[in-house]
Amino acid sequence: MAKPPVIGGASLENLFSLLTHPQVQVRELVRLELEKQPADKVVAKAKSLVVSAKKDEELGLELLWLFERAKDFSETGLIRHLAKSKNVNVRRAAARSLRWWATALGGEARDMAKTFWDSEDDRTRIAILSVASHLQRTDPTWRDFIDNADVDSGSPVGRVAKLAGMYKMPSLNREFPLLNVAPEANLAGWLQNASRSGGSLIVKSDKAQNLVLGFRGNAFINLDLNYIPLHRATGSQHTRNGQINITLAKGPNKITHFTNAGGKSRGGNANLYLANLVGARPTGLTFAKSDDEHLAWMKAYDEANAIVTEDKIRLKAVPAKMAFNATEIQVKAGHKYEFIFENPDHMLHNLVITQPGQAFKVGEMVDAMTAQPDAMAKHFVPDTDLILFSTPQIPYGGKFNKKFTTPEKPGRYPFLCTFPGHWRLMRGIMIVGEESPKPVYKPTPRKTSAKPSSPLPGKVLVSSEGVTIETASTPDGFQKIPLPKGIKTQVTANHCTRNQKLSILTDGKLTKDFGPIFGNGIRNGSYKMDLGSIKPIQSVKTWTYNMAGKRGNQRLQIFGSSANQDPGWDTTHFTPLGTIDTTSQAINHFTSTSLTPTKCKTLGSYRWILWKVHPLNDSGENTAFQEFAVELE
Repeated sequence: MAKPPVIGGASLENLFSLLTHPQVQVRELVRLELEKQPADKVVAKAKSLVVSAKKDEELGLELLWLFERAKDFSETGLIRHLAKSKNVNVRRAAARSLRWWATALGGEARDMAKTFWDSEDDRTRIAILSVASHLQRTDPTWRDFIDNADVDSGSPVGRVAKLAGMYKMPSLNREFPLLNVAPEANLAGWLQNASRSGGSLIVKSDKAQNLVLGFRGNAFINLDLNYIPLHRATGSQHTRNGQINITLAKGPNKITHFTNAGGKSRGGNANLYLANLVGARPTGLTFAKSDDEHLAWMKAYDEANAIVTEDKIRLKAVPAKMAFNATEIQVKAGHKYEFIFENPDHMLHNLVITQPGQAFKVGEMVDAMTAQPDAMAKHFVPDTDLILFSTPQIPYGGKFNKKFTTPEKPGRYPFLCTFPGHWRLMRGIMIVGEESPKPVYKPTPRKTSAKPSSPLPGKVLVSSEGVTIETASTPDGFQKIPLPKGIKTQVTANHCTRNQKLSILTDGKLTKDFGPIFGNGIRNGSYKMDLGSIKPIQSVKTWTYNMAGKRGNQRLQIFGSSANQDPGWDTTHFTPLGTIDTTSQAINHFTSTSLTPTKCKTLGSYRWILWKVHPLNDSGENTAFQEFAVELE
């Protein structure tokens, strides 16, 4: 019979030698004993063994867990090595540990998670869903792994994905249980909005007072108070009834409701009430006596408080929500405004406006400067010409005013809070001038056949400002947009694709096949190309095959980003380059499109090009893409 090893009181050297003991119970007891040792000595010894651990992966996992318990994440090379192990059990363990190492790894953590997911091992995918569930609370980009999990809903992975997706469900917070409210607290006299899907009400209060705003029987109702979002519906039946603690300001207050969820307008009654903290009708409130008086109050309130007026831009932080009160505003180009930023939240916040598509790059600069001793004195605002406007960090109850002239060039300019950790969540878009990205092609509708037209090689259907569309019956039949040679660059997708591999999208060949197509029902698919470095873009070209006579048309938006690291899939981190829609054209077997600059020499300089694609019909059938190409200046 083997003699049991001595664990209690053993030296550090002996304890580490037992971490790879064949018996699980011995290893468990060793871990407990190591926790009694001085943490600095344990970490130092573990670091001295990292090189050996890359050859002994079982020891590597033990060291990985020791570093996690000591909260020392400096040895990122260890988890990188274990993530590439040939042993699937080691890879699964590394995937589970990614949750703890994500901050140290930065954007690389998401790349590793994508590689884990693409392995198609069920246990590894379940581990990644667990990691994403934890990390999405502070970094919403991790929600992509949950939202885009293209798996069988009845499989083990599918069931875990469904549970992970419950992050969208509102939690049971202080709104439950509900306060019993007197009938006379019900609200009436709403002024309906233009779409008749909601309305607004002006309430005048003779003092600042804390009250309860409640709703009954509607899971799709959304509520705002004084241009600040209070409640956003998910359609969950858990929130058909709810109550929200609010503070009415002295003077006029505007309560707004509208019914929608998931971006779609919804029906339902607006049964709302306003009560004091014991459920009775509040005192000190005044309501309009007639529609004319109400309209006059509403006009006066909007003129004094609207987010964007002729000469003012007013934005606020939303209390306890890590958000601005508007995620999109539209302003005139080259126009002078008084910019007002208020912070009713108990955390510090500021507001920074960047050049189009540069929010991610500025955010990376913020992350890098947080370790600098003067970062707070600089209000966490990097010194860069990518920033057009900034405010200082504003404390609770503070307000900042500054004159601001909007850019002359129309476009979509991101704004964000640069307090450490906030910029990934707290952001929006300032649309300058026209909202539509340019160039935009919208052909005149015409009746089309479900089958390809007769072979007409190289027929140019449209050659308008910035957009060329050509169709051909054979791969070598294109005249205006000839097929390029294959290029060595990587294309990725935000969902799992089917049929062919993603690598065929840059092989310089067209085949009569589906290509790496998104499954039916996927409505937010995107492909992304990494050019390796920032380069001037002359054109972006796309080829498709009309599989089964219905998969060849293109409905897509094209974006660019000059970020140094992968900017993810959120298009607010990109610059819109153009929109293409060929669905009204009679196409042949193959179709190509080319997006080119209209006034400048190039579309701009970018490292990342993103194709955001849209289904071709109500059934959610997607396009059969065959080739992507980016022509450089």
